[in-house]
Amino acid sequence: MRRRLAAAVATTTLTLTAGIVAVATLGPSAPAGAAEDYPAPADGVFTVTGHGYGHGIGLSQYGARAAATQGLTGGQILDFYYPGTATATDAAGSSIRVRLMAASTAAVPVQGGAGLAVRDAATGQSTPLPAAAARYRIVADAAALRVQSSTDAGVTWSPVTLSGGAAGASGPLVFEAAGAIRLYYPDGTSRDYEGTVAGVRAGTATLYTVNTLGLDAYVNGVLGREMPSYWPAAALRAQAVAARTYAGFARASRPSSALWDICDTTQCQVYGGRRLYSGATVTDLQPTSVRDAVAATARQLRTYAGAPIFAQFSASNGGYSVADTRFPYLVAKPDPYDPVNNPYATWTATLSVARLAQCFPAAGTVQRLSILTRDGHGQWGGRILTARLYGRTAAGAAVQQDVTGSALRSCGSATGFRTTYATVTSTWRSTGSPAAVRRTDETLEVFARGPQGDLYHRSYRPTGGWRPWESLGGVIVGAPTAQRQPSGAIVVWARSTSNQLATGSWQNGAWSGWRTNGGSLSSRPYPVALADGRRFVFARGGDGQVTYASWAADGTWLGWRTLPAGVLAGAGPAAVATGRSTLTVAVVGINRTVYLRSLSGSTWSAWRSIGDATTSDVTLAVPSAGVLDVYLRAADGTNALHTRRSVNGVWAAWQNLGG
Repeated sequence: MRRRLAAAVATTTLTLTAGIVAVATLGPSAPAGAAEDYPAPADGVFTVTGHGYGHGIGLSQYGARAAATQGLTGGQILDFYYPGTATATDAAGSSIRVRLMAASTAAVPVQGGAGLAVRDAATGQSTPLPAAAARYRIVADAAALRVQSSTDAGVTWSPVTLSGGAAGASGPLVFEAAGAIRLYYPDGTSRDYEGTVAGVRAGTATLYTVNTLGLDAYVNGVLGREMPSYWPAAALRAQAVAARTYAGFARASRPSSALWDICDTTQCQVYGGRRLYSGATVTDLQPTSVRDAVAATARQLRTYAGAPIFAQFSASNGGYSVADTRFPYLVAKPDPYDPVNNPYATWTATLSVARLAQCFPAAGTVQRLSILTRDGHGQWGGRILTARLYGRTAAGAAVQQDVTGSALRSCGSATGFRTTYATVTSTWRSTGSPAAVRRTDETLEVFARGPQGDLYHRSYRPTGGWRPWESLGGVIVGAPTAQRQPSGAIVVWARSTSNQLATGSWQNGAWSGWRTNGGSLSSRPYPVALADGRRFVFARGGDGQVTYASWAADGTWLGWRTLPAGVLAGAGPAAVATGRSTLTVAVVGINRTVYLRSLSGSTWSAWRSIGDATTSDVTLAVPSAGVLDVYLRAADGTNALHTRRSVNGVWAAWQNLGG
C-alpha cells in the first residue's frame, strides 16, 4: 500500500519541598524509546505538527521532483531512493492482470465497438459481438457466466447465444476488441481500457472485473494518476520505472491460483485506464508527457538479486525516508530533496478528545497522550511507533489504552494528520525548579544539598523502592533545581559558593560533574525551556535585581542580562513557559507583593502586581493552555499555601489552600 499524490519530556509534577512548589510540565518530543507526555489542552483539541505524506518508504515523489529540478536523471533518482538495485529489462510481451475495484460486482458492462468479441477462457471459443451501438455485459448465476446485450443504453437486456449454441460458460469470459474497450461503472462514468476486460467469477452471482494488458500499457495508465503529468521528465521517468517495478513485484508475488495480480487503487497503485468519460466530458488520462516517459523507460525494472524489487513510494517522506527491514534497498536516511518546494514538508493537523473517544473507546475521555516509542530517524526522534492514551470512564475510573502510531494517524486523517512523522505542539514543556523529577516510568529522582554543602541524590523505583542517598560532590548554596531534558538527562542547577550559576547532569546513573556559567546570584536559580528551543535560567542577582542567563535555540550561549525591577525581597524569582515562544516571570518586591512580567518572542511586557504578600520563594505552573497558576507561602503568620489562577488573562481571587 502507498499514499497517492493528491493535489522535555516530563509528566505534570507538583512537588512541595521546603515550602517551594516545583512544576514540570510538557516538553518537546523525545528520542526513540523515550516517552513524551501531553495533557489534553483546555479546549480538548490536540494540535499536531508533522512532516511528509504517506508511509515514507522508498521513492518520495516530491523528492523526485526536486531532484529532477536540480539536474538528476531518472536513473540517479532511482539510485538514491533504491540504493544497491540494478536496472533490468522485463520480458517482451509480458502482461499484468488488474482488478478494477470500483467496477460492479453484479455485471461487466461494455460498449460495442470495432472487432468486439467475447472469449470463453476455458475453451478458447470466441463469439463476435457485432452491434457497435449496443452494450454488452457479462453476468453470473449459479449455473454459468452469461452474456447479455442492450440496445437502450442498459435499460433492458437480452441473452446472447455463444459460439457453438451455448447459453453460458464456466468462464472466465473475456471481452476483446481491435482497440480500447469502454467499461461502464455504477456511478455513471465509463473508461476506455487497452487489452482485454474479463468477468471472473467471485461468488455465486458476483464477479471481479479484470483488465489484462501489457506492462508498459499498464504503466501508461498509472503514471498520470500517481504523479502530475507536467512535472519534470526525469521525475516522470523515475516514477514510471518505480510503477512498472512495483507491478512486476506484485505479479511475481501472487500465487498461481490468484485471479488477478494487482488492484487499481491506493491499496496497490492507482491505475485509470486510457480515457475517462463523465457526462459529455472526455478526459485523456495519458497525456504526451506520460507516454513519453513510459516509452523512454520501456520495459525497465529495478531489481535486486535478479528479481523485481518492492518499489514502494509515497508522496513525501518529510525529509527522512523509512526503512522496510525486509528489503536491504529500502533504507532509512536523510532526504535532502524531499523538503524542497513541498507543500507536505511540514503540516499542522488537529486531533480532538472527542475523536479519540470514537477511535479508542477503551481509553475513555482522554486526559493525557503519551508517545512511548519512535523509530529514531529524523526530527523529534522520528516516526511514532507506539502511544498510550490515559483517560477516565463516565464513572470516573482511570483507564488507559496503548495504540500504534499508525492507528493514531488514521484516527486524525480526516483533519490532516498525514503521517506518523509528527509531534504534539498544542502543549509545551514549561519546566520550573523541582527538587525532584518524576520520570515517565514512575522513577523519582531527588536532588538535595547535603550536610557538607555537596549535592546529594536519591532515587525511587516502583519495583525496588528507595535507594540510599549518595553524594555527587561539589559545594552549593541553597536548594538545587532540576530540569529533565529531551535526551532523558536531568540537568541540575545550583548557586555555587562563589555565587555563580553551577550546572551538572545526571544520565543513565552517572553524574557529569559541575561546571559554571558565571553570573552573580543571591537566590536559587530557576530554569525554564521554551518549545522554540530557547532556554533561560532566572535568579535574584547580587544587586537585588532579576538576572537571567539565556541560550539561543541552536544552543548558543547569549550571556547574562538584567531585567530591571527595582530591589527584590530575598526570595528567588520563578518562571514558566506559557506558549511556544512566551514565558512569564514572577518576583517578590521588597513590599512583599508578587509582580509578573512576560516575554513574547523578544519583547518584554511591563511589570504588573497581582497582590498578596510573601517572604518566601514564589513559583508558577501552566497546567493547561491559557492557564497560569501562582503559588506562594503566605506572610500573614499562617505560612499557608496561597494560590491564584489566570485563565486567558482573567485573574481569579487568591485562595488559601491551608497547610
